[in-house]
Amino acid sequence: MLKALIIVLEVALLIMLLRTSFVQYWLNDVQSSVAGWIEFVAEIPEQHELSAVKDKLQRQRENMSTSQQAYLDSIFVNRLSLQKFYRLYCVKGDLNPFIFGANLRAVCNASRHSGLVHSD
Repeated sequence: MLKALIIVLEVALLIMLLRTSFVQYWLNDVQSSVAGWIEFVAEIPEQHELSAVKDKLQRQRENMSTSQQAYLDSIFVNRLSLQKFYRLYCVKGDLNPFIFGANLRAVCNASRHSGLVHSD
């Protein structure tokens, strides 16, 4: 009987401790850190694919100015930015002031074959 009472008191004390603002703040911080790590690990394959496409475009990069290269790097930051670029300039055919002509066709072709974008 005494053991059961001690266990009930320990559980009650643990619940009271877990409800304090300090512990809640600490648990929230731990949750944010773990979520950030999980997100980082989940994006590793996508980053490898984006890097592979950028590597395929190395020949075209050599013919570009530094501002064009910086713009190209901004396209390959993540899948969403690449998909937006592809949809606007490769599918819809909007005019791109930075990348055009053979360079644009090379970027569109490499993006299409990468599997990172959806061909509409």
